[in-house]
Amino acid sequence: MQAGYRRRKGYIAEVPSAPSITIVRCGGIAEHWRKVIERCEIGEAAGVQVLKAEGGNRVLALPGEKGSAGLVVKRWELRTLGARVKSTLKRSRAWRHWKGADRLTKAGVRTAACYAIARSTANDGTALEWLVMDRVPGKTLLRHMAEGDLTVRQEHGLARAAGALVRSLSSKGYHNRDGKPSNLIVSWPAADQPTITVIDCVAIRQQSSFGGEHLRALANLYIEPLGCKCAPRRTLIARALRAFGEPTSQLVGRGGTWPAVRRELWSGISGVIKAHGDPVPKVDPLS
Repeated sequence: MQAGYRRRKGYIAEVPSAPSITIVRCGGIAEHWRKVIERCEIGEAAGVQVLKAEGGNRVLALPGEKGSAGLVVKRWELRTLGARVKSTLKRSRAWRHWKGADRLTKAGVRTAACYAIARSTANDGTALEWLVMDRVPGKTLLRHMAEGDLTVRQEHGLARAAGALVRSLSSKGYHNRDGKPSNLIVSWPAADQPTITVIDCVAIRQQSSFGGEHLRALANLYIEPLGCKCAPRRTLIARALRAFGEPTSQLVGRGGTWPAVRRELWSGISGVIKAHGDPVPKVDPLS
């Protein structure tokens, strides 16, 4: 009898075949993470929530034990030969995220812990790749900007934290090509002292010898909110730029004043924003 079929009282009924799951990297016991992915295959019946869906790709959430925020599991379809080759060569999105998270950790930047990378085959034969990571509680920076739910002091603190995040990466020789506000989770250890956690680490890159990546990183904080009609006020932009630029000796050390340096920064950022074109996201990150 063919796999995936069962004979019942004179007829053959099709039943789903269990996917073959291979854990290719993990921290801890591989069998535990295999069971996590099996729960994701079951879906809602196992308490799995779909956070985001783009085509056949999914971002799923699994509830945690008491006192735990749970897990986030990202699933990508590897439909093309190129995608499958990248996965084998450890250059796929899951592998790049894992490596990016390592870079952020070494740079002292908060990020969600990665637990496992796996491969499986769907019932229709499509190759799948999985990434299991920690779920970080809190709202995204973009959600806070859209809802306007913060006090003025909290907004000021958050603007400074965003600028300091770019500075922290830049000082260690890295930049985040996709550091938009929807990829940053905000938590509040104190009432007006936020911390920011990076939840998408796919595009963490080393800075080039030409420089200028910090302008793109700062522009990323503005472009997405602009497209979602919740762009920050000029006073908040000024605080973010100050948190990034004022302690940077190579900027202020040119003999100019901080206002002059700020104008230079904003001029470069404005050029990046203009070159970007339409800022409206293809997929609404607030939906």
